[in-house]
Amino acid sequence: MRRVLTIFALGALMAPAAAHAQTGGSTPAAPAAAAPGGTTPTGGTVPDVTQGVTGGNTASRPFRIPPVIRGFSASPRSLVWGSGPTRLRFRVDATNLSAVRVALDVRATGSRSRRRVSLGRVRTGRVVTRRWTRAGIAPGTYRLALRVVDGRGRSLARAATATITVKVRPRPRPRPAPAADPAPAPAPSGSGVFPIQGAHTWGEGFGVDRGTHRHNGQDLAAASGTPLVSPRRGTVHAAGHGGGSGYYVVVKDAERDHYYVYFHLLAGSTVVSEGQPVSAGQRIGSVGSTGHSTGPHRHFELWVGAWWGGGHAVDPAPFLRSL
Repeated sequence: MRRVLTIFALGALMAPAAAHAQTGGSTPAAPAAAAPGGTTPTGGTVPDVTQGVTGGNTASRPFRIPPVIRGFSASPRSLVWGSGPTRLRFRVDATNLSAVRVALDVRATGSRSRRRVSLGRVRTGRVVTRRWTRAGIAPGTYRLALRVVDGRGRSLARAATATITVKVRPRPRPRPAPAADPAPAPAPSGSGVFPIQGAHTWGEGFGVDRGTHRHNGQDLAAASGTPLVSPRRGTVHAAGHGGGSGYYVVVKDAERDHYYVYFHLLAGSTVVSEGQPVSAGQRIGSVGSTGHSTGPHRHFELWVGAWWGGGHAVDPAPFLRSL
């Protein structure tokens, strides 16, 4: 019985082969393995399954690279309050961006509040210089943070920092007080003309302490444009513009070693020049407020001896009240 079953099983296994042999066909060979991206023996294309991993034909999502600030510096690092602007130097590198917005955050040491200064748009990939005037910045030490920002002011990159120290302007040494006169300067005798031809009021007088120096003259407030004249006959010793004194004229008395000094003249109003002779009452200019002045007035000085050439200023009030 066992022998019969074995013969039956072998016959079942051989049946398909025998049937195939009876039809005259051949057994197909297994398809040859094709390399990725190659062809089958029949010429068909086999897709490269590695492309999705290597990114060959599959579009990949771009990765955003933030801008980078390089070489940020602020100079000078130590400066005096009121001096020239601070020079900011930096470079921004960015992928696929030709220009970016830049802002400067300014914060005093020990303070949480900050001030933002827009530096506008700058080109990327190149060294950029900006001048910052430090408007509203008092003496102190400040941390500067340079940022790349979007249209809403949000930071797009890590900030670059620098530190500057703004010092208090040193107080000038006071000029030595002029030597005291052995005797008060006598008021000139004879005719004379009051040097301001119009309504006026007396203001700050001679010798008032100004902190860095003492007031060398007498101030008389008057409307801008009020005529100024020479008090006596003489020669124009000097005329020009002198910083804090504004436009000025100095007249040398023809009869005495006295010099009459006018400060803060109205710009463009001077009608005399150095070396020109003038008569008493001749117009020399107009009341103004040029130079270090808080309003239209005439600052008048009387010098005995050469003006800043060995002479000294005296109180002009007695002379002015005698005219």
